[in-house]
Amino acid sequence: MRRKAAKARRKAEEKALASGDLRALEVKVPLSKQSVDLPSTENEGQAREKREELTSAMRRERRAGIKEGNYLKGM
Repeated sequence: MRRKAAKARRKAEEKALASGDLRALEVKVPLSKQSVDLPSTENEGQAREKREELTSAMRRERRAGIKEGNYLKGM
């Protein structure tokens, strides 16, 4: 499975280089690992949306960690 993923990633990188789109080659840091300032409460709609986005990203990461831990305990 890893070979297929690596091959697909290389193919996508080659395609991005051929098209000249360098943004596709940037390393994507997960939202929960980024150090970003959340918007102030002056713009409540945008601030709420960003907080919910960050909360859901952190929840997904936490759940993945729990699942991995449970899998490793079961081995």
